[in-house]
Amino acid sequence: MIFDYGGNWSKNSTWYKIHQHINENKKQDDIIDLIDEIRKNLNKNALNLLKTALISVDNMSYVLDFLDVLKANMMENILLV
Repeated sequence: MIFDYGGNWSKNSTWYKIHQHINENKKQDDIIDLIDEIRKNLNKNALNLLKTALISVDNMSYVLDFLDVLKANMMENILLV
């Protein structure tokens, strides 16, 4: 999952390069395969969550918490069926 790259915001980290590519439109040739995979596998809503998470570490934590809530709700709905 893409969040495996999170946590390291150094200028050479994959997470920072994804941030630059997606949020700042700065081409990152060394991760183009990863960018292609992201665009191929994520729908519009997931891409919006990723863009939000890529803004800052705080936003990444917010998105992860939001995904935990969604997962819990989904599991609850499955158990009710």
